[in-house]
Amino acid sequence: MIEAVITGIILLAFCFLVLPMAMADATGAVKRRISSTREKLRMVGKSGVTFYPGTFIIQYGSSYATTADRGLVNDYHDVANAIFAGVMLAEGLDAGEEYILGDGTKGIPVATGGMILERVAVTNLSARTDVGKEVYMADNQTLSDTAGSNFTTAVGRVLEFDGTTFTVEIYSMVRAAE
Repeated sequence: MIEAVITGIILLAFCFLVLPMAMADATGAVKRRISSTREKLRMVGKSGVTFYPGTFIIQYGSSYATTADRGLVNDYHDVANAIFAGVMLAEGLDAGEEYILGDGTKGIPVATGGMILERVAVTNLSARTDVGKEVYMADNQTLSDTAGSNFTTAVGRVLEFDGTTFTVEIYSMVRAAE
């Protein structure tokens, strides 16, 4: 009896503390869902870059070619010496905003901790036998089983296949940089 009560309390706490956040692309269509995230940071966005909720974010590392961009975040593109930072969150947008335009000083809300993405398509994967495979960023919204030519770090792994889409563990910023 006591075990059932404790299990119920834990389940109830989980439901209230880890509420899923819908994420949308530039058209407003829900593309995936974050069911858990641990750490969130506001990271300074590169000037002139448009940041949309749900897009994958990179940070230019200390050996990036353009010194002025080091430490800034950008939406993903296949570039050498970049670090996977996380996924942009919608919670940092003002009412009515659909995106944030980076200006070199404005903070971009980024989920940097490990997270679970549900209902995700992964390029070149399509079966339950793909569970366990590592995934890479193909662009700022697409995961693939193939590393880019410059950005070769795995950013997560497949946890589950529902017959149509995958559930993917996205690594934390620290783990992806290892």
